[in-house]
Amino acid sequence: MALAACSSMHVQVPVQRLPALDTSGIRSIAVMPFSAYQNTALQNEVARSLTATVTSRIAATGHFILVDSNAVQRLINNRQSILDHVDALFEGQIVILSVNDSSYQTTRYDRNTRSNVPATMYVREVELVFTYSIVRTRDGTITGPITRRGTSRDNDYNQRNLRSASSLAQVIVNNQLSNLAQDLTPHTVNERRTLMTDRSDRNLRSSMDSAFSMVRARDYRGARNAYLQIYETHGNYPALYNAAILSEVMGDPEAAVELFGRHLNRSGDNRARTEMDRVGRSMNEQRLIASTIAQSSESPRDRALSTAVDEIQKYLPPGARVWVYNGVGTDPFMANGVVLDISSALLRDGVLVVDRDTAALRAAEMEFQLTGYVRDEDILRLGNAAGANFIVEISIQGLGPSRRLQMKIVDIEKGIPVMTSDTSERWHL
Repeated sequence: MALAACSSMHVQVPVQRLPALDTSGIRSIAVMPFSAYQNTALQNEVARSLTATVTSRIAATGHFILVDSNAVQRLINNRQSILDHVDALFEGQIVILSVNDSSYQTTRYDRNTRSNVPATMYVREVELVFTYSIVRTRDGTITGPITRRGTSRDNDYNQRNLRSASSLAQVIVNNQLSNLAQDLTPHTVNERRTLMTDRSDRNLRSSMDSAFSMVRARDYRGARNAYLQIYETHGNYPALYNAAILSEVMGDPEAAVELFGRHLNRSGDNRARTEMDRVGRSMNEQRLIASTIAQSSESPRDRALSTAVDEIQKYLPPGARVWVYNGVGTDPFMANGVVLDISSALLRDGVLVVDRDTAALRAAEMEFQLTGYVRDEDILRLGNAAGANFIVEISIQGLGPSRRLQMKIVDIEKGIPVMTSDTSERWHL
């Protein structure tokens, strides 16, 4: 089929992208002052400019809670933990900052003499290279660095009129940090698709031009329906292709796959197979990104709770009756909150959770927390008396970056544990 583009039409398909730096699970962040490799007035000024620009750009994303870097630095100076104050530090440094002034001989037009006369052109060029990284406070893991580099220049016949080195450096800072949000936060970008045209058949030309006009007017739904009508009448692949692409534009890639699949079954056209595979891969990628974004928005505590609830339901048989209790640990008060949250989540999912507020069960928990010792057979007996056939023991173990949720599921009737949590990252708080 002879295809000719009388005037190519491009449309934008929105797709999600993950940030260049892994910021998953980071809620609060402190922008630490950029460091300069030389203690000069210019480098210190540019370092302050970088710090201020990064801070304002991060604040504009609305994705993080900004923590005062001065408060963080005071804690560090006093050798105090910053884990409970901030999740990550944004750290950067200037690698290269050079200023080159030069001149060369040229000519310029003189209005008085109305002729070209000899002249000197003065040039000032600034080069700036800087890097930045994300440091997680929990374990010191560094993500990055990302390196940014740029140059900025000015020229004039009068050397005094040249822009200052700091103002030229600020131009570089603004340009190189313009897309900082994409380095730190999930974002949507537009991928360009080119629609197909077909001028080979006079019977199609008018209908295709009409649908084309709807696209120009951004009436994508009307254009899609028009292209589908053309395809149903003439079996025209460009019309089918355009209808599928417009389905993507409108956020319905499943419809695009269905359309390409319909044409493939109808004609065996491998072009449709290629496009169907492309859209399918894109859908899988978008699902993975959406899942990653959802997980990254969870705090470590929320992630650990979600893991616990999933694991409990994986090991419980239908009709199980559960006693969730607070075992001894490094933080019994946090564990108590976790017990309540897990109990609520299980109840919402239809799991029968026995009442912890009965006198016997509450007394057992209190004794366990105060003495650190309760015999296993006493726990099993109390759980059984309360009507439970499974016990979920919750405790918080470790301190600081090693703090994690520990969970054990015990089958009361058999008197044996059926599951014990490990020390992997998913249990960390």
